[in-house]
Amino acid sequence: MKKFSLAGLCALALWGCTNLDDAKLTSRETFMHFYEGANNFVAASAAITDDGYVLAGTVAITGDSTSTSLIVIKTDVMGQKEWQTVIGGGSASSIAVYNGGYIVIGDSIQYNPDSGTISELENDASRLIYLDMDGNVTKDVSFSRKISGQQVDYHGDAITIDKDGNLITLGTYREPGGYEFSYIAALNASTLDTLWSRNYNYIQRDYVNARAVHYNGGNILWGSSVSSTVGNFSRSYLTVPVIPENSSFVNSDYFGQYTDQTLLIKDMQASAASGYGAIGVYSQSDGTRSNVFFIRVDNRGNFQEENVKYFDGINSEENEAIGDPALSESEDAGEAIGSTRDGGYILACTIETTPRRGNGGKDIWLIRIDAFGNPQWNTILGGPTNETAASIHETADGGFIICGTLQDGNAQTGGLSSMFLIKTNSEGQLTN
Repeated sequence: MKKFSLAGLCALALWGCTNLDDAKLTSRETFMHFYEGANNFVAASAAITDDGYVLAGTVAITGDSTSTSLIVIKTDVMGQKEWQTVIGGGSASSIAVYNGGYIVIGDSIQYNPDSGTISELENDASRLIYLDMDGNVTKDVSFSRKISGQQVDYHGDAITIDKDGNLITLGTYREPGGYEFSYIAALNASTLDTLWSRNYNYIQRDYVNARAVHYNGGNILWGSSVSSTVGNFSRSYLTVPVIPENSSFVNSDYFGQYTDQTLLIKDMQASAASGYGAIGVYSQSDGTRSNVFFIRVDNRGNFQEENVKYFDGINSEENEAIGDPALSESEDAGEAIGSTRDGGYILACTIETTPRRGNGGKDIWLIRIDAFGNPQWNTILGGPTNETAASIHETADGGFIICGTLQDGNAQTGGLSSMFLIKTNSEGQLTN
């Protein structure tokens, strides 16, 4: 474990210890742990278990050609690592606790550097992996196909469970030279056999899915960004498709489709009080003046435009949303969202340090909002390096568990990235 060349990060927010191994963990309600190795570790998501936490990520192994592996790490309730499993040839997107083990969805990646066909240099298949409670792989299945002898790339993005206990998976596929479209596949939870699958390509543009898919009363819904690129400019807007199982759209609401901007939805989570909350990034079409974006979605998949909120790292310092997102004074992004027991949400964002605010590089910016997006408090966690959140959840004691990636620019570590797990109290603070 690093001894905190991460020193700047360990000192952030008065965290008060120079070596986490020295902390008396049994008396702490908060903690911070890093998980690393001889290669870059990049976090995908974390889930809460009965006796701790489980994290999924990707290890990027650089050599003559870069290769990747999936990594799953199980910790105790204080974030101390109990075991880790590395699975070659792929990347992770999300992890869930289910049926006495863990499910990871992501990609199986095969590199063919000697191929004479550009589309065959890297082949991607969607991948689902079962691990038992001890981290042993019990099932590992991938899906891809070819059209006229050419590879169709598939990517796995998110997973949920339907009323019968079947797995519902969300991903994208791209035919050679074509657009990237969404797909939904239902799998038997025991055998991982495909029960049904559907492709959704209503609009001839690229779809970028959020990191969540939801099952609600027989319908499946998810958030996606519909994008097009013209020259050096990217224009995109949001959609929430809603489908019955193994069927076509019953609804596909849109937001921002007539405006010249980039809207990217990153995550969407359910709230008992208000349907769903979605988080993402708003920016100009050239990628500048980026802000955190929040919007409510009802149970039928309709955007609640009256509850759109934009947050800027400088102008929202005093717990205020901004009216005009073009007036950004810092470059910010909404990364992950978690629902809270009172019906509100916790937003995990990225803020890029400015002379007025931040600890250096990119920091984690937590924003606590009510069910309608009204901010209650916000706080910044970070050090002199770059920290990015991948997932956030409220814990049983009202605190928050944040999984993410730290990109350490320190020469002593070779600039390698680490996965981290941070547990805060109910105010987003780390305490001794």
